[in-house]
Amino acid sequence: MICPYIEPPPIYHLLTTYYKDPMFAFSIKNAFRRKGIAILAVIGIALGCALMTTLLSLSIGMDKKMTDTINEFAGDIMLSQKSMPMGGMLPMSYKDRIKQLDNVKYVLETVTAYIPDTSLDSSSPLGTQVMGISPDRPHRTNEPSSSIIEGHSIEGKYDIIVGAQMINQQQRAGKDMHIGQEIIVPKVRGGEFVTLKIVGIFETGTTIYDMVMVGTNEAAREIMTLPDTVTSSFIVRATNIDAVQELADQIEEMFQDEEYPVDSMIPSDMIGDMTEMMDTFHIFLWAISAVSAAAGGMSIAIVMLMSVMERMPEFGIFKATGWKNSTIILSVIIESTTVSFIGAAIGLGLGFVADTVINHYLGTTIGVIDAILAIQVIGFGILMGVLGGMYPAVKAARVDPIQTLSSL
Repeated sequence: MICPYIEPPPIYHLLTTYYKDPMFAFSIKNAFRRKGIAILAVIGIALGCALMTTLLSLSIGMDKKMTDTINEFAGDIMLSQKSMPMGGMLPMSYKDRIKQLDNVKYVLETVTAYIPDTSLDSSSPLGTQVMGISPDRPHRTNEPSSSIIEGHSIEGKYDIIVGAQMINQQQRAGKDMHIGQEIIVPKVRGGEFVTLKIVGIFETGTTIYDMVMVGTNEAAREIMTLPDTVTSSFIVRATNIDAVQELADQIEEMFQDEEYPVDSMIPSDMIGDMTEMMDTFHIFLWAISAVSAAAGGMSIAIVMLMSVMERMPEFGIFKATGWKNSTIILSVIIESTTVSFIGAAIGLGLGFVADTVINHYLGTTIGVIDAILAIQVIGFGILMGVLGGMYPAVKAARVDPIQTLSSL
């Protein structure tokens, strides 16, 4: 079977024509005729593109984590005692009453305890948070108990699992935290102690989880000396995301005249506010990235201008032998673009190294380089090369061959 001939796209002919053109090869070689100057230009572009890559990859990583968090908590309502979001308590009897409302998928009680600095170092004035979970907690995406990366999940009353980011935070502070470690925690009242044991390390990818410890509600109640009839808070999951706000208002109204009125918090609303703030931050990162890359473009312009000024007699000879102005302009731009392309590629590699170091240090993937970002960085670097070479190219094309030859 004879395959039919397929006509290549026009860009193919353009590239192969220039590639075979002696002027094209000559221009690329000229880009590194003065190696010292060319290396300085490459370094300028590389540093600008490296900073651009690092900043924008952090922007992409933060967007991804924000999206994961939104997906994780979409449809949730957090209930706590009115005006006491961190240390209040609610009767367990509220749980059955909330279940009777429309659009309620499930209700979970959550007891929160805090380990004081005397037992475990913490950057929070309240101490290290231990989030209690119910044994009947439904499986959800990125659940701590199903995201174990080392050890095993909670099996006993005093077992706890620790977020990977908390482990890394403790290690950076020079504190050891490992599986099998026992943490002796004083009870809030009574002068007794509870011994918790780390049995696993989890990583959900959601910062809200990965910076805390997770244990049983029973152990958290014992630390806080709370009776079985109360809990710290409730998590209400709505059957329909569109009904979340209406359901939250309905729950607050239901208990407003009770001894323990409730406040509701919708995580997705809070995340929405954070998203707006992050959008502003991303614009700021783009601005810094553009300025840094433009500084690299200025280095290309200066280096190419120096090169052109030194080679004016050469360009005069070219014009005398028949080179057109457009040919000289194209030749100089090819030189600047070659240098900027190499610099952008090196900068992209340096940005990848920087992201690897940052991710390792933070213990989470916050810097993400995708194909779109790589194309943007390389494309922006080439654009800076074209713009940076434009003025020197025009300067070279305006050379007077007669005057140049007479001065030789």
